Amino acid sequence: MGESAGLFSLLGTAAGVGGQIAGSVGQAGAMQAQGRAARALGNANAAGMEIGAEDALARGEQAITRHGMSTKDLLARQVTSAAGQGVSVNSGTPLALRNDTAALSAADDNTLRMNAYKEAMGMRMQAGNQRFQGNMAYMSGRNNANNTLLAGGLGAARIGYSGLSDYYRYTPPLVVPNDYFPDHPG
Repeated sequence: MGESAGLFSLLGTAAGVGGQIAGSVGQAGAMQAQGRAARALGNANAAGMEIGAEDALARGEQAITRHGMSTKDLLARQVTSAAGQGVSVNSGTPLALRNDTAALSAADDNTLRMNAYKEAMGMRMQAGNQRFQGNMAYMSGRNNANNTLLAGGLGAARIGYSGLSDYYRYTPPLVVPNDYFPDHPG
């Protein structure tokens, strides 16, 4: 190989090292961007779930209010019916009937409230899962990017070592003329 061939070999090695590093940096950047995007999506989905949870609680309270209005209407009809039949509304069966109606209504209100709470808690758990998955994807992207940079650096070092090894293997050694060192007896 001559000196110019050795120089071209070194230039090729440098290009290979640069390409390896550039490819690794680009790939690592893409992995990090993908992780950031997954985290942002997880957070956006979680925010939507939180809104859904608040909506579930609000719908539960509205259902309780409507149920309370229906119960008041039923109680009023019970009193009107008993009074219309000439029965005392504040004792006996009419009073017991109203008490039972009120107790059942309170139990229904508790069921409506608990169902709304369970729906909201389910959505909040899903929101937490979305955030967790987004954060895991972010960390995975970051770790994969770091591994890619490490592997790229090692690959670049391997290319550089191989190229330098070839250069020194095939490039003739530098010959220094004897008259370069005048005091040397050689």
